[in-house]
Amino acid sequence: MRTIKIIITSVIIAVYMGISVYAEDIVRIGIKDNVQEAGFGKGAFEVGYDGGNKEFVKCGEISGDDIEVKILNGSFTEIGSGYDSYDKAAQICNENEYPAIVNGKWCVYSMGGDVKTTDCAVGVYDGGVLIMIANSDDDLQMKRKGNNFTEVDGVQYRGVIETYRNGEVMNIINFIDVEEYLYGVLPSEMTSSWDKEALKAQAVAARTYRMKNSGIHDQSGYDLCCTTHCQAYKGVELEDEKSTQAVDDTKGEMIYYQGELINAMYFSSSGGYTANSEDVLGSEVPYLRGVEDKYEKESKEWERKFTLSQLTQMTSGIGNVMGLLAKTDEKTGRVNEITLVGMNGDKTIKNEQIRTFFSSFGGMLESRNFTVNIGGNGGSDKYDGDEAVFVIGDGSKKSIDIGKLYLENGEKIQNGEEIKIVGSSGEIYISAGSGKEKKNEKTADESNFSPDVIILKGRGAGHGIGMSQYGAKGMAESGYDYKEILKYYYTGVEVR
Repeated sequence: MRTIKIIITSVIIAVYMGISVYAEDIVRIGIKDNVQEAGFGKGAFEVGYDGGNKEFVKCGEISGDDIEVKILNGSFTEIGSGYDSYDKAAQICNENEYPAIVNGKWCVYSMGGDVKTTDCAVGVYDGGVLIMIANSDDDLQMKRKGNNFTEVDGVQYRGVIETYRNGEVMNIINFIDVEEYLYGVLPSEMTSSWDKEALKAQAVAARTYRMKNSGIHDQSGYDLCCTTHCQAYKGVELEDEKSTQAVDDTKGEMIYYQGELINAMYFSSSGGYTANSEDVLGSEVPYLRGVEDKYEKESKEWERKFTLSQLTQMTSGIGNVMGLLAKTDEKTGRVNEITLVGMNGDKTIKNEQIRTFFSSFGGMLESRNFTVNIGGNGGSDKYDGDEAVFVIGDGSKKSIDIGKLYLENGEKIQNGEEIKIVGSSGEIYISAGSGKEKKNEKTADESNFSPDVIILKGRGAGHGIGMSQYGAKGMAESGYDYKEILKYYYTGVEVR
């Protein structure tokens, strides 16, 4: 909300006393960022602005067959004012004249003149034709007339929609009662057919997360976004009777640690053990401690492949990448550090940055619960016994049989030549070479082996802190109620 003159706000609120569409607890959800326009479809709409405390103040009504709101710049001349509705202003408009709402009052603008558009100015169009100008100190808000949902670009939402202008783009924001917001969050975050106790645990966690983190996107004009960066939210699209009931059954309940609201982080699945907060956030949080996820019966398995060339492209300053080291927490199974070994140096990446490091080739990793393998046959990169393995040496591929050293093409290795082998166990082997030649025949495994490919095989999905959603599902199916589930994943908390 932009600052407006208090006398105007007071007058408008007095005129429209009693028509607020908001309940006692409103949250602002960013549903679209940095757009030039937004489509509202066909229908009749109430238009207004935020009069303070996230309260919708109605200024009038418009209707059309294909309503759109777009960024508007320019200058105008005010040729009439004091109208009490859009229709009254529209009646006197001639060509290139338009009804305009300016700080709660209706007037008529003609194109050109000395009245400049404000930082909040937008135009409302019907079928591509300008039908109204909003040139106020507050951003335009709209809601479909009656109790119908308001559609934005084909998606329906409860509450009110604000077109928050941010320079030469708009952020589209849904102002909605928090419990109705949770109606949309719950089925977006957890399958509605799951056990009701898991759904209730998710409802309480989501409600707590909203309250604790509300306002983290203030610079963009809203409290939370609609993606998994905050909480997934898809309007009314996925609303379901069972998930809605879980929200209603836990209305107002949240999670506390020593009397304070917790940051109720949650994720999809752990793959066996949840993470400690310091391994993701960098600091220790007493209620976000890793626990064995022994009730998680289902866990996503995934695999990603990267060539050494791709790993080289992801780094700079270390030359061609020859291999990858990974340090794993023995208790949780999560990789807390990787080191890329290059011809000219090493690069180390820690904790949650590991997941995002690989984003340029296929997106971020599903989780940090993974093992590192080399080649295309699923072979381990832990070198022991007399297993033949492949690495990249000083620019040429080399095959090494422990205790025996030879080039893949069969050429003899010169005495004194050094070859580095890198594995996830952290071992590095240096050998002077024996001069033994490699035989020409290949084994079945070797025929499918790609020595310049790093394979990550993992389990689980998400950052791993707090409640595992699949773990909550398993606990509910084992007879635990929602409070027991929450107290298992959040250490030392109370639910009330």
